[in-house]
Amino acid sequence: MSVTDTSRPLINKIQAIASAVMGFGVLAIGAGFWVEPESIYQSYLIGWLFWNGVAVAFLGLLMLHHIVGGDWGFVNRRFLEAGAMTTAVTALMSIPILLGMSHLYVWANPASVPAELEHVFHEKAPYLNLGFFYVRAAVYFLFWIGTAVLLNIWSADVDKTGSHSFRVKARLLSAPGMLVYVLVYTFYTIDFAMSLELHWMSSIFALLMMVGGTLSTLSILVILMWQFSKTEPLSKVLVRGRFHDIGNLMLAFTMLWTYMAFSQYLIGWAGNLPEEAGFYNKRLDHGLQNVALILVVLHFVVPFVLLLMRPIKKAPALISMVGLLLICMRVVDLWWFVKPSFAGHPGSHFAWTDVAAPIGLGGIWLFAFCLFLKSKLILPVYESHHDRPPTKHEVYLHG
Repeated sequence: MSVTDTSRPLINKIQAIASAVMGFGVLAIGAGFWVEPESIYQSYLIGWLFWNGVAVAFLGLLMLHHIVGGDWGFVNRRFLEAGAMTTAVTALMSIPILLGMSHLYVWANPASVPAELEHVFHEKAPYLNLGFFYVRAAVYFLFWIGTAVLLNIWSADVDKTGSHSFRVKARLLSAPGMLVYVLVYTFYTIDFAMSLELHWMSSIFALLMMVGGTLSTLSILVILMWQFSKTEPLSKVLVRGRFHDIGNLMLAFTMLWTYMAFSQYLIGWAGNLPEEAGFYNKRLDHGLQNVALILVVLHFVVPFVLLLMRPIKKAPALISMVGLLLICMRVVDLWWFVKPSFAGHPGSHFAWTDVAAPIGLGGIWLFAFCLFLKSKLILPVYESHHDRPPTKHEVYLHG
């Protein structure tokens, strides 16, 4: 059954917009290194943590889909595959961070370690040292990129050959791969985020970062669904029920993010230890308590109330607006975590680069996403969401 594909012009349009944003981003980030050298590294880290979190979460959702199946993942398969492939792009984006470690991490420059933290530095030095850090970073990126490439190659082969062995191979890779994924994500979060605070630790922080990144990815996914539901052939499969499915996932992850964020705060407060109290003292003082209040209201209360309403979850435009709000709040959340880590540093205040860097890196990410999305048909050819082979009525794009 041959179906008209009108999605390609939309992809080209999005890519053109992304290229303009990418150009702005490159210029803004370059100017930041010249004009705001004290804050650009911090701003860049905020933007990179967001977009790398999105790319890695796309891979996680793709693996989850191959494990559990379902319509929600089948109709979004190409978005998940393209998003997973952007881990290669975010790996390249990490180069400025890897080259500027001494500007971000106290432990990367032993001479700058405060006297009161020297004992902590020496205890953690066997793990937190540049050589070992680079090795671990390489392992993270190789796992993410390698898994994404394999799943994409196998998926592309199905479109050419019609073989259904892909489903079995993808499941055999994704099931144990998900366990490795969680382990890798935990160490990645410790290395790139938690180690900003040399003396602080949290057993829930890695999961909190994972949930936050996944929530942002679901928000981006629902916006993509809204736009592509206006084109053939996705208009036939991206029905209101699919938006409701993703909306339920967004609601679940909103509640999970709130539970973990509050639990981390409550445990730290109840423990009453200087390291944990100091972490929150820096983030609940000098006006930052207002940012925390904004996060409570706009990252939890408002999205939670809206996502409880079924009519909103079934309205593509409305749920996309909720998704956009959650994306913005995720960037604010990362800003609230990263910036106070440099309390007293000349670049620790809010700077225009804190906005420019996430937007600029977003342009690069979106441009690459569109490139990967164009590499395959927008819907799988010889597949359905069922475990059995598809009928001829389920072959949406077979010319």
